[in-house]
Amino acid sequence: MLKFSFIIPAYNNKNLLANTLIALNMQKGYGIGDYEVIVVDDGSPERLIDFVSHIPQNYRLEYIYLDRTLSSCRAEARNKGISMAKGYIVIFLDSDMIVNENYLSEVERGFNLEQNICLISTRLYANREIEAPEIINKTVFNTFRFKDCKINYIENRHVVFNNSSYNASTVKTPWLFVYSCNMAVLKKNIQKIGGFDESYKGWGYEDIDLGYRLYKNGVKIVINHKMEAIHQYHGETALFFSWSMDKSKQLKNNKWDFLERHKEIEEVAPLLYKKRRFYLLQKFQESTFVSLNFFGLKKPDHCKTCKIFLTKSSKIKDIREMLHQKLTFSNDNNLICIYDYLENSDLDIWIQLIESSKCMVRYYPRSRSGKNFKIAVFSFLYILNGIALNVYQKLYSGFSRDRGGVY
Repeated sequence: MLKFSFIIPAYNNKNLLANTLIALNMQKGYGIGDYEVIVVDDGSPERLIDFVSHIPQNYRLEYIYLDRTLSSCRAEARNKGISMAKGYIVIFLDSDMIVNENYLSEVERGFNLEQNICLISTRLYANREIEAPEIINKTVFNTFRFKDCKINYIENRHVVFNNSSYNASTVKTPWLFVYSCNMAVLKKNIQKIGGFDESYKGWGYEDIDLGYRLYKNGVKIVINHKMEAIHQYHGETALFFSWSMDKSKQLKNNKWDFLERHKEIEEVAPLLYKKRRFYLLQKFQESTFVSLNFFGLKKPDHCKTCKIFLTKSSKIKDIREMLHQKLTFSNDNNLICIYDYLENSDLDIWIQLIESSKCMVRYYPRSRSGKNFKIAVFSFLYILNGIALNVYQKLYSGFSRDRGGVY
């Protein structure tokens, strides 16, 4: 039995898809017997099979073609891929994503520590087209990287994690971080909840809905920042009016459908239901407000804060033992902030797996820190963008809840 199945829904964008497949061909330490890639062609007028079959493959390639109908949607395409998957770990990527050569080893690292997880990561937005040679010689990963922290590279979850930390359990609504552009989960867990809800049409929220249902069924949301991928440029960037009005409207419709189906969420995140504040939520619903208690950043009452700077490998074992004692047996309210200057251990995943009713651990990898000013500017621009887009929609677009088969 295969271990990994990549599921990639696609529609028309063959050049972007080619780059995605080339990157998957370069996974260090993995070969054709380890993973498969399932491309689900969601009704492209010019079928993609002839194009993708000529790309060199270090993996098993499966191609599925779905006829285009009014009910066509991403959820249906992904569910078809799940039904065909032979791997017991399914990895969802969008057809415009480029992953690094260590991506699969990072996925495996997470599931070696705990099977009952939904592993998620972020993406960096490229601001120009990417050519295949840049992927093959790996220069693309030096060009687009978080270290440079250019505002038009980073996404909204970077804003959240830079504040609430790269420990998803520090937030009461970690399922809001589940984006199917870059995530992995056990096939049996996703089948247990019935897969993606195909009643979501258009763009958005079918993945957050899946994340919420996984979370309710005891699957832990875990962040692995080393799985970060590059989102290829095709007219969209992280900021301002790069999204179409149709796409924004679809997101808005699906958001309210999601909230209507899961009314119990109002107890955890009541401000999600405030329509007068929707302009702050319609594009990037979690934004910086998660870290400002907008959705409930967990923090022990009357807590003591302890900062730990991890600079020596010899201290990792001591820190793990100390954390285990405090999180498992201590009755004190403690907030522990770990600043990892090494990032060479499983501490980043392990911290997220520990349950504690009293103590909380925030984890900040050094490669992601020191960018607070730029992150703050980025957050402010997101807010302005949301306000402006909301005003524009009210003036010119209306608020119809029409559905369609837009991919």
